[in-house]
Amino acid sequence: MFPGMTDSSTRRPAPAACGPADVPHFEEIVGHAPYPWQRRMYGKFVEGDVPEAVDVPTGLGKTLCVLLFLLARVRNPALPARVVYVVDRRAIVDQTAEAIRAWIERIVALPALADEFDRCSAFARLSPERPVQLGVLRGGMADDGEWRVDPARPAVVVGTVDMIGSRVLFSGYGDGRSRRPMHAGLLGHDSIVMLDEAHLSPAMDAFLRDVEGIQGHPKFRTMTLSATGAKASAAFSLSAKDEENPEVRRRLHAVKTPHFHPVEKPADRIDRICELAAAHRSGSVAVFVGTVADAGKIADKLTKKLGADGAERVALLTGTLRGKERAGLAAGAVWQRFHPDRDRDAGAPAVYLVMTSAGEVGVDLDADHAVMDLATLDSMIQRVGRVNRSGRVEAEVAVVHTRKEAEKPGESPKAYRQKLDAARAETLEVLQGLSDLSPATLKGIDKPTLERCSAPSPRPARLHAEVVEAFAATSAALQLPPVSVYLRGVSEDPETPESFLLWR
Repeated sequence: MFPGMTDSSTRRPAPAACGPADVPHFEEIVGHAPYPWQRRMYGKFVEGDVPEAVDVPTGLGKTLCVLLFLLARVRNPALPARVVYVVDRRAIVDQTAEAIRAWIERIVALPALADEFDRCSAFARLSPERPVQLGVLRGGMADDGEWRVDPARPAVVVGTVDMIGSRVLFSGYGDGRSRRPMHAGLLGHDSIVMLDEAHLSPAMDAFLRDVEGIQGHPKFRTMTLSATGAKASAAFSLSAKDEENPEVRRRLHAVKTPHFHPVEKPADRIDRICELAAAHRSGSVAVFVGTVADAGKIADKLTKKLGADGAERVALLTGTLRGKERAGLAAGAVWQRFHPDRDRDAGAPAVYLVMTSAGEVGVDLDADHAVMDLATLDSMIQRVGRVNRSGRVEAEVAVVHTRKEAEKPGESPKAYRQKLDAARAETLEVLQGLSDLSPATLKGIDKPTLERCSAPSPRPARLHAEVVEAFAATSAALQLPPVSVYLRGVSEDPETPESFLLWR
């Protein structure tokens, strides 16, 4: 600890549990009252009870667990000081950071609450605009480092799997030797790590659980967030009383009617997707495809098909976009037409956002309709979760697939690609058996079916205390395994290395 600094957990005793409807300042910060499940979550946090997993459908505000935890810590300073929010997409890091920055600005506008956060810190507030510090760790962005200055001050650190995980393991990408132990200490202690859409990062989930087990300390906790079905038996989920809430019920039963369109060969799929997308004359239309190449072709075809104003009505979101391009997309007119709280003009011409998996997970979009190719069930659930999130329209979801994709393999698949093809064929059969794709309906899919229809997961690498000790010896010249093995696991996917030769 810094000189003169006291452990914040000893200043005040943990308070008695609050009432289930009592989430102070939530509505002033967010702009609406908390859902019943969020009230229950806040009550658990105040009591020091951190669920191992949260299994709540898309569109019901899982990201607000960050704010709920911050507000709970005002009541119970024995809780960890930092929230580390991990997502597996750069675009979501930026969007999540913007939302949290807005919450912090509203906390600043509530002096009494800001003072409460000040009392949890070691020093007087160094920046009057930051009663809660915010750090953003992702590739291509420099970290301002303010979240490191006062370890006792409440902070939120948002980052990718690689940027956060490497730092916890004393191997921060881009860090010098002197910063590695500091970052490991700050992120790996006095922190709660919230891993968003944990089904995408099973190796990171296992890694964090191993870190938690090795430490065995209540000041480091892990909580996974997922809309695709948490594996933990004691996952926090919606109750029957939650579903009685009118807003929750409307979102759970949002109308999303599926339509299936078979084509003969992959080349026909792109033309059919463009045709179905252009058939929507108004509203916002999300277009999902599996590859960057297909997304680019569809965006070009749609732009030409729409004529003179096509370039103003079509936007592209892929994982290959650079930071400046993502910022331009988020500030553009097309993106604003997908904002959940937008003014909906029924007479405005349709706009189209063409996306790869970069738009499937965690992005706060609310499309009126969607057109997509066939993916595995875990991806399809995420895609549909970006459509009619608020339940205010009657959405149409078109799925275009080749006839070959609908064929199940005759024998048990062994190779990775064969397993992927089998999962897609099973997914199509499951979806064709559903009358609608509302969150309530998708939530009813049993876990064995979900696992059978999902993409094969990488095998996690077990982390042992001896390995952590070796990584912690940052000054020693030791031969250590790649950090990525622990963060990403060992995949069956035979990725072909790509080489680029630049000649000037």
